[in-house]
Amino acid sequence: MSLLAIQLLGYFIDHTSGLVLAAICRRNSLSRYAPSPRSNLQNIRQQATWNFLMDVR
Repeated sequence: MSLLAIQLLGYFIDHTSGLVLAAICRRNSLSRYAPSPRSNLQNIRQQATWNFLMDVR
């Protein structure tokens, strides 16, 4: 169960840091034209976390 809590904590940290980075990039109008590799990595990590949660359930 502690592993699940760690996974969820990492998911929320990733999600919020991704939102902050997206807001910064949007303010600098950088991510409007090219998706950042960070968001791509975040999508992969979210998918892995989701698969892990489905396996646990």
